[in-house]
Amino acid sequence: MNLIKQFVTDLKLGDRVDSVFKLRDFSEKMRKDGSPFLIIEFSDRSGRIIAKIWDQVEQQRKNLLKGAYCRVKGEIIEYNNRLEIKIDQLNFLEALPSSLSTDDFAPLPKVDLVSLQKEFEAFYTSSLKTSYYIELYKIFWQKYGPLFCQHPGAQKVHHAFPGGLMLHTLSMARLSLQLAAHYNLDAELLLIGVLLHDSGKLKEFSAGEISEITIEGGLTGHIILGLEIFNEIVSKIPDFPQKEKILLKHMLVSHHGEKEFGSVETPKTIEAYVLHILDLLDSRINIYQEIINSGDSTVFSEYHSFLKSRILISGNFSENR
Repeated sequence: MNLIKQFVTDLKLGDRVDSVFKLRDFSEKMRKDGSPFLIIEFSDRSGRIIAKIWDQVEQQRKNLLKGAYCRVKGEIIEYNNRLEIKIDQLNFLEALPSSLSTDDFAPLPKVDLVSLQKEFEAFYTSSLKTSYYIELYKIFWQKYGPLFCQHPGAQKVHHAFPGGLMLHTLSMARLSLQLAAHYNLDAELLLIGVLLHDSGKLKEFSAGEISEITIEGGLTGHIILGLEIFNEIVSKIPDFPQKEKILLKHMLVSHHGEKEFGSVETPKTIEAYVLHILDLLDSRINIYQEIINSGDSTVFSEYHSFLKSRILISGNFSENR
């Protein structure tokens, strides 16, 4: 089989498709009559595109495997102003054709991980002044730094790409210093809270292009896992003050803000509240940016459950009255 790769970003309305894509994700939805259908997300290095399966859903679902390479035949159609593949034939491949390479399917990096890591390390080493905070950072970075630098910030919702966790954390850390100065807060306490707030995600789900939840992550969640990481590290620092230890524990278990969103506690200190707001702000802005930069030609996005709204994509008011 000598296929010529058709990349997602090159596909246009009406094109016939006969190409290989990676099955990135799939989900089952219900029609108005209660019957199921499948939404499949295919990807390659250039982007992502969805397709739907309407018939033989139960049988087809058993064959779906995240990360699998698929030969897809069909046509590019438009639904709700978005391109998707109308599948005629779908076959799973045991190996890639000789004409293709795994590089054709590895997404192009959204950030320069080497430069970002240098920025991150320089920021924290220059910002921390207190000996026990410096020691905590060093112990964390020595053990978890390599994974932290590669890890996504989430599986799907925000910063869901390699290095996303580092980018999210650095963005929050920079903002935290500005807010600490403006409101006369404990800047170093905030910086450590920011550093560790999502550390549990290192154990909650796997890194890599196809991120999978771990058994431990699914049963306990990243807040508890992050608290365990903090307890592990701080136990190696004999002179770490009890007061700051308790304050940091509180920040970690309350950073989701409300119990209905997974927080063990609600924020009861200013630094804990600021950590929650920074986490919410940076994650939500990343969602906005992802939607706006998605390449969709629509005026408004589809309804987004996290933002609880449709987002303005095309701001050309002269053309979209």
